[in-house]
This record gives sequence, C-alpha cells and structure tokens, in this order.
Amino acid sequence: MAELIPALIAVTDSEGGVEFINKTGAEWLGYDRDQPGNLIEAIKAEDRGAFIEGEQRAPESEEGSLKAVVRARFANGGYRWLSLRKTPLVDARGEIASWVIVAFDVHETRTRQEGLEFSMHSTRVLNSSLDTEEILRVFWDYVPALGDWAALYLFEPDGSSLRRCCQSLETGEPGPWTVIESVEAYDGESAAGDVGMVSFTAAQRDEPWDACARIDADIKNLLTDTTFHALFNAPLMSFDQRVGSLVVVRKRPLYAEEETGKRIGLFAMRLAAALGNARLYAEARARSDEWERLSESKSEFLGLVSHELRNPLTVIYGGVESLVSKEDVSRKDQREVLLATQKETRRLRYMVEDLLALSRIETKGRSQLEPVLLQRQVKLILAEFGDRWRKNVFFFVDENLPPVWGEPTFVGQVLRNLLDNADKYSPKQLPIEVTIKRDEGRTVISVADHGPGVLDEELLQIFERFYQAAESRGRSGLGLGLTVCQRLVEAQGGTIWAESRPEGGLVVSFNLEDVELS
Repeated sequence: MAELIPALIAVTDSEGGVEFINKTGAEWLGYDRDQPGNLIEAIKAEDRGAFIEGEQRAPESEEGSLKAVVRARFANGGYRWLSLRKTPLVDARGEIASWVIVAFDVHETRTRQEGLEFSMHSTRVLNSSLDTEEILRVFWDYVPALGDWAALYLFEPDGSSLRRCCQSLETGEPGPWTVIESVEAYDGESAAGDVGMVSFTAAQRDEPWDACARIDADIKNLLTDTTFHALFNAPLMSFDQRVGSLVVVRKRPLYAEEETGKRIGLFAMRLAAALGNARLYAEARARSDEWERLSESKSEFLGLVSHELRNPLTVIYGGVESLVSKEDVSRKDQREVLLATQKETRRLRYMVEDLLALSRIETKGRSQLEPVLLQRQVKLILAEFGDRWRKNVFFFVDENLPPVWGEPTFVGQVLRNLLDNADKYSPKQLPIEVTIKRDEGRTVISVADHGPGVLDEELLQIFERFYQAAESRGRSGLGLGLTVCQRLVEAQGGTIWAESRPEGGLVVSFNLEDVELS
C-alpha cells in the first residue's frame, strides 16, 4: 500500500535514521532504499531546529504527533516544501521506539502562496513612493527573496546613458552606481556550475544574453570568476519602453526554477511600473516648476515692458502735445522735440524687434543660412546708425576674411545690440573697439568697451533673459539685448561669450563658421 500512495512514507528510529522509505520518498530525496541515511539531515538547516523541538513536544501534545511544513533537500540538490505528520510508535514499556512519517509535496501550493504574498507586499511598498531613490532603496530589501546576488541596470530617460548598481560578491551590500559607457566583449573562461535557466558556461558565453550589448558584456565580465547555477535576466519595461534590466543570480540549484523565474519576472514588472511612475511624476513636477517659472517670467516681463514703454511713450506724447498746443514754437525747439521723438521711436522699434526676434527663434529654432561678409555688415551698421552712437568707434579687421554662414538680418541685429550695450555703459570720451579675426575655421567678432565691466561670477548670467548685472542695474532696458544676441548667434550655429578686460570694461564676442572657398 505504501508504494501506491503519491507521498513520502518512512519509518525512522528515534535519531532520525531511516529504517524504511517507500519508492516515492526515495526518488524525491535521492535515497538508496537499502542504505537510506538520516531523514533529519535532509531538512533545510533553517527549519531543522523548530522541527526537532516540535518532535520533542509531540508525545505530550493533544494529538500525540507532530505536524510541520518544512523544506527538504531533493535529489537535484534543490529544496521543496513538504507538509508532514510524524507519529511516534511506542514499545511495551511506553517508550518511543520509532516514528512513522507521512509527507506530501506542497511546494507548488506554498510557492504560489508565497509568490502571491510577495507580489502583494512588493506592489504595495514599491507603489507607496514616487521618489526614484526611495524605490531603489526598497528594491534591495527584496533581493534575498529573489536570489543570492542581483544587479540593476537603468537607462536614462532619453536613453543616452546606462548606469548599474550591483551587490558586492563578497559582502552582498549594494555598491555605488556606475555609468556603463561601453564594455569590451567578454572573452574568458567561466567558473559556473550546473546549467540553470540561463547558465554561464564556456560553451554559451558568446550567445547573446541581452539585446543590449553593454548589459550583456557587463554581466559576463562581472561574473567571470563566480560559480553559480542560474541567472535570470528580466527586462524592465514601462509604457512599452525599456528602462533597464534586473539580473538575479542563484548560486544553488532550485527544484522549481520556472516558478522562481516567474516571481522575478512579476517583480521586474512591478519595479518597472514603479520606476516609470516615479519618472512621470518627476517630469510632471519639472513641467509644473517650468510653468511656474514661465508664469513668473511672464509677470516680470509684463512689468518690465510696461515700465520701459512708459518712458519713451511719455517723451513722444509730451513732445507731440507741445507742438500741437503751441503755435509759436521756434524751429530750434521743433527740431529738439522731433529729435527726441525720433530717438524714443527708434528705441521702441528696437525693443519690439528684440521681442519679435526672440519669439521667432524660440518658435522656429535654427534659421536658413547663407554666405555673409561680416566686414560689410559692420560697416553698414556703423553707417546706418552713425548719428546714434559716438564717433570714436574703432574698427579692426583681418585681411582677406572669407564669408561666414549666417543670416544677414540676424547678424545686423546682434551687432546693433552689442554696440548699443557698449555705447550705453562706456564713458563717451572713451572709444569702442570692433574686431574681426579668423580662428580655426571660424570668424570671431568682438565688441569691447571701457565701461564698469561685469563681475566674473556674472559673465554667464548676463545672457539670461531679463538679467541685469550689478553695475547696470538702475539703467533703462529690458535685460533682453544679450539674450537676443545669444539666441540669434546660436540659431546661426555660432557661440557667444563675454570676458572682462584687465584694464576695465567688457568684451563680448561671437563666432560663425567660415564658408569654405574652393
């Protein structure tokens, strides 16, 4: 009868030595029925203490027997859950002579239950935070339930770079994040053990483990000198986009490799979902912060524009009103009023041009380029606005300069803004210098003044929208001139920068690519 029941049936002595074991039990545990060994030694070490303690209390219990669920080592070296009942057989003196054990394999049921509990708990914990760093910290708490070693690979949101964090093979502690730029292909011998779900053997080392070559090569190089049984590589997918990979290694065989693989796969899905949600939240926060910043900039902009428009409009309106209301205005007074009106009208015109240029660049981006002769553009600007600026504007230019790739209107507007700034901040008796020279396939245009200059820590900030350096605060202007210059230069494929002059003043330079003349 014992041979027909699909369960382990055994009789042991008081020390656990097997006196009889049925065929099913022998096959499960890999025992020789003629020399079966000790049953207690087959129980996993973590479960053995509680099992022995329960065995000692069993005779005095109400049922007189021991009921337990333990993990037992099977023939393949892996462990499976067994639900067993151990009943003592007493002799004529009332002493325990032997034990009868009946054990059923409940591994699938127990594993599914554990998997469900693990899944529910991990889902709840991973989804409890929208902070990526907190999710990653929690992730490492779950690794022991998945395997003996793990590595986590994450792509940056734009897919440009890949970073990896893995446990130390010696201590098991997570190490620092490392950026994986490129990895040489693995070319070494493996110290791996038995074949598992994905095993690392010399015969298989050239087969692709992962679609990402960097991950594939990095895993193999990390585990070159490590003996292990099974490797599970689960891609992390979020909204149909791969965000990384979860790699789990088991050093010892398992009876239910497939069940472990499913658990790791489900955990990877939940981890990817949590990371995806955290990224979406971070992006939403960034957009919200950007909208808030833009809203503040808009309010600031409207205030600045209102203020800057008021001054020229007041001059224009007052001048026109005086000409209309008075009949005996002298020609001299008329000319002064008209010149003031002309100056403020021109100021309004350039203010509007700057705003329109900024809007056009931010909408369209890079402009259509054509060959432009910079020396001619500078002369045209100086001639066009000769009555506006001082006469002491010096122009230095290298000979035989080639044309550059640019947009004539943009180049003119950049030069006008730079000359405007130099004229505004430099004392009238001191000159402004405009220099054009070649520099490694590009032409550099510089406008230098003798004004108060800019602090070194402000040299980058002066190109920000509405920014005014400490030395220029209180002067008229929107703080858009250099921002417009930067956007216009970059739209032409150039670069703009500012430098302080040792003798005092500021030099603002920009470059454009030369046209290669055949």
